[in-house]
Amino acid sequence: MKIRVSLKVKANTEIDATLDCVTRPSETVASVKEKVTSAQLIPFLVDLMFNGMVLGDDAKLSACGVVDGSSLSLEIKATAATLAQQLVELLQARHLSPDELGLLYCYKYGASLKQAMELLGLEGNLEDFVGTQKCLSIENGLVTPFQADTTLNPFPVVEELMQILKASDSGTMDIKDLVTQFHEKFDKKLACVVGCRPADFLYKQKQFEVHSRGLVSLRGARLAQMRATIRAPPGLEAPLDLGDETEEPVGAEQFLDLHKKIHSRSLNAQATQTLNDVVAAISDATFLDIDHVVIGGSIGKGAAISGEATAQVVLFLRGLPMNEQWLAPLLKAFAGSLDADFQAEHGIKSLCVTEDRLKMCVQGENPLSVDLYLSTAFDSYSQTLEVLGKQDPDVLSFYAPSFAKEQTQFVSRQPSSVKTTIRLMKWWRGQQQWYGRLSRPSDEILELAAIYSAVQTKPADQKEAIANLMSLLSRFGQMRVVWANYYSKDDVPGALLRQKPLLLDPTNPFVNVADPKVFDAAELMVLARTTHFFW
Repeated sequence: MKIRVSLKVKANTEIDATLDCVTRPSETVASVKEKVTSAQLIPFLVDLMFNGMVLGDDAKLSACGVVDGSSLSLEIKATAATLAQQLVELLQARHLSPDELGLLYCYKYGASLKQAMELLGLEGNLEDFVGTQKCLSIENGLVTPFQADTTLNPFPVVEELMQILKASDSGTMDIKDLVTQFHEKFDKKLACVVGCRPADFLYKQKQFEVHSRGLVSLRGARLAQMRATIRAPPGLEAPLDLGDETEEPVGAEQFLDLHKKIHSRSLNAQATQTLNDVVAAISDATFLDIDHVVIGGSIGKGAAISGEATAQVVLFLRGLPMNEQWLAPLLKAFAGSLDADFQAEHGIKSLCVTEDRLKMCVQGENPLSVDLYLSTAFDSYSQTLEVLGKQDPDVLSFYAPSFAKEQTQFVSRQPSSVKTTIRLMKWWRGQQQWYGRLSRPSDEILELAAIYSAVQTKPADQKEAIANLMSLLSRFGQMRVVWANYYSKDDVPGALLRQKPLLLDPTNPFVNVADPKVFDAAELMVLARTTHFFW
C-alpha cells in the first residue's frame, strides 16, 4: 500500500516536504521511520504521528489503523541544542578540526553537518554555529567542548587504575570494564580526565600492558585463565585440550628441526611489537571514533612463519550504520588521512584501498602484510549474530570482520602442537606451485583443517599429525564440518548446510570457508595425495 508522510520540524516551520512511501500493512512503525529518515537524510530522532497520536516503534501499521492512502506526519523535535550535544559527544575522545568533525558526523549520523543545519533552519557554516553555542569553542583550529573537565588533573589516575586492577580476580580486565569502574567510583569519565582515549592512555603508561583483545593488565601480570574449554565439533565427545604455550612441541625430529627454522618466539614478538606501534600511531592520528581494536591474522593467532607474517587489524567503530554503502567512501577518507609523511615515519612501504579493506606493507626486520578493516562495534557476540542474521546474504561478507576477536581466539588458544602443525602446513603450501589464487588454500582452511584433524585423530607426534592432516585434505571434497563452539546448528542458514564441501567458520555461522565459489579444492586434494612433505 502507499502512504503519504509529511515532514514537520519544530525548529524550522518553513520546511514543507512530503514523501510517498510504499509499505506493507505488516510493516512496523520503526521500519517506516528508517525509510523516511534515510531518504530525507535526517540525523535526529523522530516521531511518526497518525491522527494526532505518536505511534510506537514496535507497532504494525495495520494495528494502528493505517491503510492505503493514509497521511502521516514525521515530527522532528530537534533544536540547535540537540545538534550541539551531538557534536559534544563526538568530541569526547579527542578534539577535531571542523573538517574532521564534519566527516565524523556524516558517517555516524548519515547526513552532513550542512544538511543537519539546513534542516534546523540554521544559517552559516560550522564555525558560525560553534560561535553561538556555549558548550563548544574553537581553539587553535580545533573544535573542543567549551569547558574541559580539569577537576581531577592533580588526581593520581594511574595509581587509582592500578588499585582497580589489583582488586580484580586476575589482575586483567576489559578496558571498557575498567573505564566503567573508574566512572562509578569517581563520577568522572576517564577520557575527560586524561584528555585522550583510555586505551591510548594505558598504552603509554609503563605500569600497564595493553593486549590485542581489548584487555589491560598490570605489566608482568599473567592472565588468570590461560586455558579455555572449546566444545568439540558434533560427533566428537572430548573437548579440545588447549595445552600450554610454554611447552615444547613433541614429535618426529625432522619436523621439529624444520619448525625451528621457520618459526621462533622472537619472530612473533618482534612482529607483534611492530604491529602494535603502527596500530597505536594510527589510533592517535585518525578522526575515527574507535571503540576497540582487534589484531588477528597469523600474528594475532601466533601462527606466523618466516617470510609470511600477515596480520588482520579490525578497528571497531562506534555509531556506524548497518549499511555497507558507507564502507568504500570511509575507507578512502581514512586512507587519505594517512599521508606520505605519516607512512614514512611509521615504516609503511605501501598502502592501497580495496573494496572492503585497507592493505598495507610495513617495513622492518620481518616485513608485515597488514589487512585493515573497519567494523561496527557491537555490544556482544550474541548481538552480532542477531544483527547479521537480518542482513541480505549478498552483503554478509562485508560484516565478516565483526567476528575477528572470536576467530583469533579460536586459533590462538589451541595447543602448541596444533599450532606447530599449522605453521608446518603453511610452509608446505609455500613450496607448491599453485595454478591460481582460487586453488591456493587460505590460512583459514589450513588452520581449521589442522584443528579438526587433531581433535579427530589425537596424533602422537608431528609426523603423525601431518600424515593425518594430509589424508584429510586428500578427501577435502567430501568434507563436512559443523562446529558447536560459539553458535548452534539452528543459527546456520539451511542453504549453507547443503553446500559441499562444508567447512564452517567456527565463529561465523554465515560463512563456509570451503565454499566452491571462492576455493577450488581439486589441486589441493591431488597434492595432498601425491607429494611428500619434505620433497
